[in-house]
Amino acid sequence: MRATPSKPDPTFSGILARLDVDLTDGPITLVAEPQDDVERIALNIVRTDGIRAMDAWHIAVATLALPELSGPGDEAVFVTRDADQAHAAQRQNLTVL
Repeated sequence: MRATPSKPDPTFSGILARLDVDLTDGPITLVAEPQDDVERIALNIVRTDGIRAMDAWHIAVATLALPELSGPGDEAVFVTRDADQAHAAQRQNLTVL
């Protein structure tokens, strides 16, 4: 007889509990950058590239966080399926995949 694997708890509290586990001992790393710096970079990206604000926000955070998260010899990349966001990320000197 095999044990039945437990199913994830689909309730809001169950999802939050799972997130807490992933943030503590799991595969998720919380990245926090100074909000003023993120806003300044994102606003500049919106003004120069005309992309959506949240797309610019993601690029701004990546611009600030990737150097800290990358180890020696690692190639940090920014991944997107959006062509406009990819172009804007390249203009920020990010390697885009």
